Amino acid sequence: MKVIKKGFEHATIGKELTCVGDGFGKGKGGCGAVLHVVPADIYVKHFSIGDYDGTHYWFVCPECSAKTYVKYDVFHK
Repeated sequence: MKVIKKGFEHATIGKELTCVGDGFGKGKGGCGAVLHVVPADIYVKHFSIGDYDGTHYWFVCPECSAKTYVKYDVFHK
């Protein structure tokens, strides 16, 4: 497929979120960068521990590589 004319960016999709780190990534807290995060930037991991099933959602900061966990509905507010 070839793009004949580029469309516009969906600037309204996504949210400004702050890197807080949650203690992961490079082993330290986040750097405080404010990032424009879109749904495709969110990682999802499902897990089971005994009778408990859960899901974690996070993004990785491009500045410091720290993981910041977010709620499942971060883009629905």
